[in-house]
Amino acid sequence: MNLYDTFEQFDDILHFANWTFLVAALVLFVAPQGLARWNLVLLGSGFGAIAIIAWEAVEWVVQEMGTTLETRATGWKRLAGVRPPNP
Repeated sequence: MNLYDTFEQFDDILHFANWTFLVAALVLFVAPQGLARWNLVLLGSGFGAIAIIAWEAVEWVVQEMGTTLETRATGWKRLAGVRPPNP
């Protein structure tokens, strides 16, 4: 399907969806503590902001290292102990 190349905003939509689920999970986890609704909104927003900044920083570092998806997948497989097939 190659949505990253065919649909320009695909990456932005995925980032927003992941951010929404992450923030919702944190808010639902903290909600039973009895905090006021505005506290939950600020806590979720702050956590979401920190999380997305950290994610973008890691993406930038990976991009600057010059790695591609193929080399990252091979590296993760090597770390997991999976040997690549012989050519």
